[in-house]
Amino acid sequence: MYEGKPRTLFFRFAVPQMIGLLFNSVYTIVDGVFIGHRLGREAMAAAAVGADGLMVEVHNDPPCAKCDGAQSLTPEKFRHLMAKLTPLVRLMEKKLV
Repeated sequence: MYEGKPRTLFFRFAVPQMIGLLFNSVYTIVDGVFIGHRLGREAMAAAAVGADGLMVEVHNDPPCAKCDGAQSLTPEKFRHLMAKLTPLVRLMEKKLV
């Protein structure tokens, strides 16, 4: 298992780890879509555990949106979400972008 050239061993063990990290990051962002939709404790929990991304769709009139209206937030709900998340993100010494 540990025999061979160091370069070969590095790629043998590092590549699966990098692929796992990629899947974990994608999962975190995709999960953030659903957590962001709920607005409540779940969004706060995502930020508290260090979610790398939180994707939220905002639309002025979600029922009339051509796509993804059911998961879109109104601007008012988005402002409410940001107001709740900002102190937690600052406490964790992260930035909202």
